[in-house]
Amino acid sequence: MNEDFGLGWYDYGARWYDAAIGRWNAVDALAEKYFSFSPYHFVANNPVKNFDIDGNEFTENAWEWVTKLISSISREQARIDKKIDKHRAKISSGKLSTKQVSRRNRKVERLQQRNQNLESLRGQIAELAASDQIYDVVQSNKFNDSNYDKAGTLYNSQNGNVDIVLPSSANIGLFAHELHHAFQFETGTTSITAHDGTLTPVGIADWLAYDQQDEIEAYKVQGLFGSTHTRLPSAYSNRPIGPVSINNAQAVADLIRLGKAGEIPHHQLQSLAKRTRMAFRWSRVINGTLTRTTYGPN
Repeated sequence: MNEDFGLGWYDYGARWYDAAIGRWNAVDALAEKYFSFSPYHFVANNPVKNFDIDGNEFTENAWEWVTKLISSISREQARIDKKIDKHRAKISSGKLSTKQVSRRNRKVERLQQRNQNLESLRGQIAELAASDQIYDVVQSNKFNDSNYDKAGTLYNSQNGNVDIVLPSSANIGLFAHELHHAFQFETGTTSITAHDGTLTPVGIADWLAYDQQDEIEAYKVQGLFGSTHTRLPSAYSNRPIGPVSINNAQAVADLIRLGKAGEIPHHQLQSLAKRTRMAFRWSRVINGTLTRTTYGPN
């Protein structure tokens, strides 16, 4: 809510909303995609079913999963809040020993941390929704083997989307795991392999900025929704321990043999993506504004 000069407008990021007249003062940033709606519409004229963080979007398939994830976060936070209230009521009763009070307080702290982790995941969703990079969800069993139903997050070299690939058996925890990889890609803490449009990976250097720490963090997010993983599967033992970030200018400079860190030229970053057949998001600050650019082998 911006009350400067008595405007009373709400800042939604992409445009301002004037509650006094119930109107937006600018067209939808993606109006060209929705010819059947007014360019001043909001969430396809269905605010009960849809929500729009700042005028940008996931794909329709991705929004379906994101909406389920947000609902799961809200339900889990409500369940945790009830547990916290029960513990606090017991503590306030005065019927517990000092040792019992201490034990209850530790449980409350763990529950509060879990709630904070869930809220952090909600923030990641918002950041992905506001990105100029399109994130999609594709359901396919192509990566499954005899032991596991597998998911993945890859860069689609045909359309430039980041595809979160889920098996038909996927639950919300597995989606949260892969969505965290998408967030890692968005913020430059990992790179992802490209595929040719048929989910056939073509990346030849997935070590570029993909390490064990990236997987550990994703499994922790998955654990917020009941995953029992406590350590990385052995398949990840050949990855660097990490953390490795594509935004480490010196490391990238070494990879493309510039010999020094600094403002690395666009063509050099594009060349690196093509040479490794990997995709990554490069961050830099321009005139005080954080700007991110996707580089992929397309």
